[in-house]
Formats: sequence, structure tokens, C-alpha cells
Amino acid sequence: MHTLKYYYWVVNPQDRSGVTPKGLDGPRPNQKEIHSLRAFLLLFVKQLIMKDYGVKEDELQSILNYLLTMHEDDNLMDVLQLLVALMSEHHGSMVQAFDQRNGVRAIYKLLASNSEGIRVQALKVLGYFLKHLPAKRKSEVMLGHGLFSLLNERLMLHSNQFSMTTYNVLFEILTEQICTQVIHKQHPDPDSNVKIVNPRESPLGTPPLNKSPLPTAACLTRHREPPLPYGQCQCYILANKCGA
Repeated sequence: MHTLKYYYWVVNPQDRSGVTPKGLDGPRPNQKEIHSLRAFLLLFVKQLIMKDYGVKEDELQSILNYLLTMHEDDNLMDVLQLLVALMSEHHGSMVQAFDQRNGVRAIYKLLASNSEGIRVQALKVLGYFLKHLPAKRKSEVMLGHGLFSLLNERLMLHSNQFSMTTYNVLFEILTEQICTQVIHKQHPDPDSNVKIVNPRESPLGTPPLNKSPLPTAACLTRHREPPLPYGQCQCYILANKCGA
């Protein structure tokens, strides 16, 4: 990660990140070559982290440190995508290590980015983290420190820039149906097995899916029952006049 930060950066990190770049005393690879080199290095980092079927926490910490200290979108995106892939493919060991290393700090830092692409990838990481975190620990982390409220504040910073892409990933977190793919079009209608799992995650509600509006988070936080199937949740909202 040190090599990516100081030598194989996509955008010079000195102005925004305060990182003094190295290797400027000779010719540099072009942008295409830089991206290729970074891809190979990140593949090596991925293999190193998961060596011997366990998470090497020092390497995970190096990724988190990189995400916390770099601020250029082009320097962040591929590293953030690597973290999404790790959380998806190796959640059994990654989520625990991510929790122990207080990885949520990096998520909330990235959620303040002006780039929707960065925010969406950060939300993907959060989604995998919440999905695979034990319920008791999830409550300790998110409710004990007011992180759902902080998430709402971060989202509201860019509420005038929301697109279907952001709404889709919020819906994935709401139902814990996370996928690595970034979906830009409207989600298909949820089936009767879909449940609202994290109703506190957004004050903004979710987008209409075809002709069936999804419940807003504000409505959902009014009850404290176990997660409801999507259809029952719709009935609850209509009964309480909170629907569209």
C-alpha cells in the first residue's frame, strides 16, 4: 500500500492528501500503465491478506490507513473496490477483523466524499459489515455510538445529488440483500421473502419500485418488532398512514 500511495498514484496526492510523491526524478508510466500496475499490486495484497485461509490484520490495517489518509477519488476507488470484494468473498473472517480494527471509521470518512461512486462503494462495505455482524455486536457498534444517526447526517450532505444508484444500495442495506455489482437501473420488485432488517439506516426512504412504493425509514422506526416481511411491512405502513 505504501507503493501505491507514494509511487503509483493516479492523481498527485500532494495538494489534497498532503502526501509527498516519490519517483518524480524520471519518466513515469502513463495512466493506463498505472492502472494496470495498481491492479496487479492490489491482487497481490488480496492474496496476502487471505493467505492460509485467515485474515492478515496488519495488511487489512494498511488498507484502512490508506483509505483514511488519501482523499483523491481516483486514488481511492480501486482500493475501496478491493475492500468490497474482500468483505463479499471472505466475510466469515473479514467482518470480525474489520470490526476489531474499527474499520467503520474509514466508511464514515468516505461517506463525506463528493463522489457518488466513492459513497456507493463505502455503503457496500457497510452493508456487508452489517449483514454478517452478530445482532448483539451490531447493536453495540451502531446504536451504542449513534452511528445510524451519523449515517443519516452523512447521507443528507448530498441529498440533492441522489440518483437511483444510491437509492439501490440503500435498499440493499435496508434489506441486507447486498451485492458487489453497482446497479444503476431500478431494482426489480422484491418478493415476499424480503425483510426490512435495518430500518434506521436512512431518513430518506427508498425509491418506488415500479408502482409499489417502499416504506420510508421514518415510518419503520416507529415499531420495535422483529424484521417484517416486505408485504407485512407495507400493510403496517398503510395502517399507520405512513405510506406514499
